[in-house]
Amino acid sequence: MLIVFPGCLYIGRGLQIRECRIGRVDEGALGGLFTVGSVHLQSNQIVRLSPGWSNGMDNIGKLVFTYNTVREPMASTDCLRHEGAQRFEFADNTLHCSCALQWMINAPEEEQWLAENYCGPEENFKALLYFSPAAAGCAPWMPPPLLLQIRECRIGRVDEGALGGLFTVGSVHLQSNQIVRLSPGWSNGMDNIGKLVFTYNTVREPMASTDCLRHEGAQRFEFADNTLHCSCALQWMINAPEEEQWLAENYCGPEENFKALLYFSPAAAGCAPWMPPPPPLLVPSPAPPLPPRPSSSPSSEVPDSFSTVLERFDGRDKTIRSLYFTLVLIANRLRDQRKADQLMAFARQFSRTRLVCRMFSQPSLLLSVLRIPRAFRLSRDGVDFTLASSISVLYLFCGWTELIGLLTESGFVGRTTAHSLRYFGRALRLWVLALALSIIRCLRQIVRRTAANGLTWRKSDREWLKTQLISLVGFSADFVAAVNSLPRGMLWAGKMLPSHCASLHLAASVVGVFKQFM
Repeated sequence: MLIVFPGCLYIGRGLQIRECRIGRVDEGALGGLFTVGSVHLQSNQIVRLSPGWSNGMDNIGKLVFTYNTVREPMASTDCLRHEGAQRFEFADNTLHCSCALQWMINAPEEEQWLAENYCGPEENFKALLYFSPAAAGCAPWMPPPLLLQIRECRIGRVDEGALGGLFTVGSVHLQSNQIVRLSPGWSNGMDNIGKLVFTYNTVREPMASTDCLRHEGAQRFEFADNTLHCSCALQWMINAPEEEQWLAENYCGPEENFKALLYFSPAAAGCAPWMPPPPPLLVPSPAPPLPPRPSSSPSSEVPDSFSTVLERFDGRDKTIRSLYFTLVLIANRLRDQRKADQLMAFARQFSRTRLVCRMFSQPSLLLSVLRIPRAFRLSRDGVDFTLASSISVLYLFCGWTELIGLLTESGFVGRTTAHSLRYFGRALRLWVLALALSIIRCLRQIVRRTAANGLTWRKSDREWLKTQLISLVGFSADFVAAVNSLPRGMLWAGKMLPSHCASLHLAASVVGVFKQFM
């Protein structure tokens, strides 16, 4: 089957397919053309060229395949061979060849096919005939090995039984891959595999159960050091002892460890208690049809979403922070000084509540900092990883400094109020530095993604950009207001009105609450 977009076929004495976008050319796609003297495929964008695509062209006098671009990497020269046509021209094409193909072209019998074509956007096959593919990072290729390794790949999904039927492979290693979806039963059919290794992979789509992690067939299964985006149902499941062996050595999201979740309630992450569905009856009994479930109205979704936000630590923290700065702004506008002082005293209770609640986030932050050396080998962007790790370390030290300041203010450490103010001042400096690094990291991610995408932005990319811009606004507002609280002489410290600082902090708090609904 030849999949093309209409409007690019020209039929005269010969069949001409020019400047088309072709999804794939399957085996025998051009077979059975009895009334066409020649076939020309020129200047096309082809995703996949299957082996045997030119089979069945026994009545064709000439087959021309020139100036085409084949995007999918080809592992062998089988896609370039033909049967039937009396004359075959294959030249000036741009082919994305695999390492295996780059090693194959050193054989003399392949030179006639590949010398006049291009491997990738820059390298010419003719050049590769005289230089070792090892210069391009390709290890020497051998025919089907006893070990199948799939490393550092971007995989859309792994369907059920995707790796079944591997009879000549002793072991399969999937390592350091970016996987969108891992379907239940993906490892079924691997009865002849001795060892299946699934390590250092990232699975982006949330998994609702542990069925995706089970295997059938392989004699030995290693599943460790993976980053999994798990649903609330999965977070509750892992409290069961029989699941610990699968999940104890993997990560749930970028920060939380499954092992930590075994000892702390998932409710802290905003997950309502979940129970598995009851088993179905062996003999189903007829039951009257259920009435249609009423659709939820927007008026009922808002309270549910807000209650879910308040169940999370970040949601509660940003909400309390928004209330605090709202009360501060109201107190600054009151003309009655007595009522203003009372309202400020009431607002300080919200600030003290946030300070105490932040202390309980330090254990999870400490765990993430301790895992930095271990996670360093999994990172592909060293600069981004360094920025993220530095931010985590700064927030950890900031929390400890605030704790010492709180103990000093209560009289447990130190003797004067000046000591507590000194510690809170140091915490403020650490927070300002963390905000500056957050802004730099956010800007760098936006610039890199914009440069990579150019003018073609998918819907997911636009959503990501919107989230990043909202985060950048929040970080910037907090940074401008926080610098004003530093000692005088540092940047613009002390030059802004208190109401202006409170307005900026309130804007950053509202941004934080808004992000919880996204």
